Amino acid sequence: MTGTGEGALILMIEDDLGLAELVREEIVLRGWAFMHAASGKDAITLLAGHRPDLVILDFTLPDMTALDLLQRTEMPPFLVTTGSGDERVAVAIMKQGALDYLVKDTHFLGNLPLAVERALHSVQVERRLAEAQDRLRAADEAVRNAQKMESLGRMAGGIAHDFNNLFQAIQGNLEVACLRAQDNPEAREPVERALKVLAKASVLAHQMLDFSGKGFRRSEPLDLNRMVRDCLVPLRDLPALAGGIHFTGAPDLPPIEGDSDQLAQVLTGLLANAREAVAPAGGAIRIGTAIVSPEAAGSQGGQWIHPAPLGEALVCLTLEDTGPGMAREVLAKAFDPFFSTHRPGRGLGLSAALGILKGHGAGLWVRTAPGKGTTFRVLFQPAAAGLEAPADAPAPQADLSRTILLVDDDEDLQETLGEYLRDHLGYPVLQARDGLEAVDLYHLEQDRIGLILMDATMPRMTGPDAFKVIRELDPGARAVLCSGFSEEAGTKVAREFGFAEFLKKPFSLATLQETIVRVMGRA
Repeated sequence: MTGTGEGALILMIEDDLGLAELVREEIVLRGWAFMHAASGKDAITLLAGHRPDLVILDFTLPDMTALDLLQRTEMPPFLVTTGSGDERVAVAIMKQGALDYLVKDTHFLGNLPLAVERALHSVQVERRLAEAQDRLRAADEAVRNAQKMESLGRMAGGIAHDFNNLFQAIQGNLEVACLRAQDNPEAREPVERALKVLAKASVLAHQMLDFSGKGFRRSEPLDLNRMVRDCLVPLRDLPALAGGIHFTGAPDLPPIEGDSDQLAQVLTGLLANAREAVAPAGGAIRIGTAIVSPEAAGSQGGQWIHPAPLGEALVCLTLEDTGPGMAREVLAKAFDPFFSTHRPGRGLGLSAALGILKGHGAGLWVRTAPGKGTTFRVLFQPAAAGLEAPADAPAPQADLSRTILLVDDDEDLQETLGEYLRDHLGYPVLQARDGLEAVDLYHLEQDRIGLILMDATMPRMTGPDAFKVIRELDPGARAVLCSGFSEEAGTKVAREFGFAEFLKKPFSLATLQETIVRVMGRA
């Protein structure tokens, strides 16, 4: 229906066939479509299969009154006509929602078209207002959900950071215990089991960073079609779905840029959810890739869980299942940590997937409804030019004559790493509890210190701020930044403040040794 009501469908409920014909001529003359019912019963039958834009309703019908009809069926917007000018009738019918009230007098046919135009205009304004209110409610809900997820993400990131600091001290002590028990397999065995359990705990902390959107570790060009095919391989060993899993990859799809392990985790999680949804009823899963615009990706209803990246041509992954779908209240919780309709209280599930996609700058769109299945769309920016592999360099040699300055406010970690550096690697070690102590100690011992191992977050002065001051004293100073935050965030800070490398806690003592040798061996 246009602004003037062009193409609108008008239903007239009137038992006077002659009057109905005259009205039909007026209606058709103005470009509107016309339907007619001669009784309340006929009107109920018509309304069961049609949805007119406006109803012209006679108050007195052969089998019932307009008030009776309104009680028996859901009435579209309507105006009422009557052969008498009874004010009580007018008041009663207007209370039921009538848009207008016309008396069938000598001016009726002349007044009716204008009344219909006014009513159609009113209907259109109300529809637009309702659509605007729906969009506003959806936007408000999206903002509230984004704020909730942002708060949960910050909390998860902070908890993961603290856990990683604790895990570092535990891992360091366990590895030192293994070194001391090299000739005692019975003593080593329980320590190695503890290290395996710690590794699992570290994975959970990493998933919390994924959820926070700060767990992006490395970036490389990736073939999305190949990634999907690789993720489908393990499903071959599972019982086949009645409807099957169908993949259609777009030819000449440009690569995307990201972390292959994390994006494989997202794909595997979405596939697992889809399989769980369709398996009981034997449905189907369809996967496809394409180049689309953000407008086209979100043009079929649904909602954006995370907005699409900027760009006119984005790489799109679509995963659609024919399962039972999700109700609105279920979708509102689907990306909360540990929420699951299949295994309540287990895992980070879609919340970690959303965090990973946020970390990659990808958009996520979902369309679902009970009985209509679920469709996910993930949109990526195409990758920039391919990354060149670094040239092989000669293996650096350790310089055991240079002192290492260990800076960390955690006493347990200071003790563990200090003992390892001195007793097992043979380096002289100086230790500081915060950034201010590190600056003072470097000022006094600058000629001896060959490398600084610097924690990022400490009281009084942070690691990056301390190293900034140290570099003003000695532009040739070398340092490695150590933190429980994500590798992407840590690497960014390390690069910004001039650190040689970044170590994400918890790291193994072997990784620490390799990093020290590599950094101190550079010219």
